[in-house]
Amino acid sequence: MSFLFPLYLLGALAIAIPILLHLRKRPPKEHVEFSSLMFLEKSPERLTRRTKIERWLLLALRCLALILLALMFGRPFLRSAALQPEAGEGRRIFVLIDRSASMQREALWNSSVAKAEATLSATKATDEVAVAVFDESVRMIRDFGDLASLPGSARVGAFQSALSDAGVKGASWRSTRIGDALTEAAERLGSASINQPPAEQEIVIISDFQEGADRDSLNRFAWPEDISVRPVAIAPDSDEGNLALHLVAAGLDEGDAPADSEEAADRNRRRVRISNGRDSTTEHFTLTWQGNPDSKVEGFLPAGASRVMPV
Repeated sequence: MSFLFPLYLLGALAIAIPILLHLRKRPPKEHVEFSSLMFLEKSPERLTRRTKIERWLLLALRCLALILLALMFGRPFLRSAALQPEAGEGRRIFVLIDRSASMQREALWNSSVAKAEATLSATKATDEVAVAVFDESVRMIRDFGDLASLPGSARVGAFQSALSDAGVKGASWRSTRIGDALTEAAERLGSASINQPPAEQEIVIISDFQEGADRDSLNRFAWPEDISVRPVAIAPDSDEGNLALHLVAAGLDEGDAPADSEEAADRNRRRVRISNGRDSTTEHFTLTWQGNPDSKVEGFLPAGASRVMPV
């Protein structure tokens, strides 16, 4: 048994008050006058402490009432053994795999999948594992209950079949919102830990950690102290830098397009922001819409710079 407010238990010391009152001899309150005593002077009664306590039942009830009051204000509660993980109990791991456009470089996607398989293979049957991929949004591949009680090798096979069933065959062409992915993973871990907290909670994020990734949502999120993050960096064999691409403004719909003019045509074009890594050795780039080779745009961007351009 534990107490929410143990200092209130000091109030039980108040049982000394009724004990002292029972030991103290008080003068009688009722007086009977006798005519034969009317000519005598009254002498004050000498008060002495009793040598023994009378009315034991009344004293016990008074002490019990004070003890119960102290216990009530102390707020006792019983700890449930089922909610307290023992030492060595299984961990809860959330694996995040980056599949944004930057992972299209030099088989980075295959490397990230191999890292995820190695992470799953190293888990124990008592560990709870969930796997998700992310770019602009998070897509669950396997939730915690799907891989429960499976050994590491069986989890690798279940993960591979889940990727195939979900149609995830490689990286996408979307941007990277790594902040949203981390906050969603932390929230899922927190929700799963309400009824059964594990001994350890960890997020394993596998990514190339490109500089253009959106991390702003992490500034607005209070990170839980019991959740750790283990980054697993993926890099190409020949690092020539990384260009990041973000859509800044979409073009107008045909019904919203203004009158036919150069200004109207410019407003109807999409704008993208291109960022080049600080350690990049690539400065020239070519940008084109998939399936539309006539939209090819070539440009120059030095390392560490960024620019917005219409396409």
